[in-house]
Amino acid sequence: MNWYTGRGIFLDPPTVFMQNGVWKLTIPEVMDSGKVEEKDRFFSLRDELFFKSRDSSDLAGRYSTFISQQLLLASEPSGFTKIGALIIEPGKFII
Repeated sequence: MNWYTGRGIFLDPPTVFMQNGVWKLTIPEVMDSGKVEEKDRFFSLRDELFFKSRDSSDLAGRYSTFISQQLLLASEPSGFTKIGALIIEPGKFII
């Protein structure tokens, strides 16, 4: 028997990995990843993934909208949301 049951909103983050010498970005399936252009999914250099200019990309805007929609769905009919914290951590690693 589990003594703790997690509660809350859990959002799947994008993931980054290297395969066959190419950096790949995957987004949560619930965002309909089939509509993501190839230029936004494959990178020859890891640093290309973290360029500041990508913050204003279409994909970044879509992910921001996705998070906002999920928070809105968690709101009560009165418009209030019972969220104690929202933690967003960048996924950066050293090779």
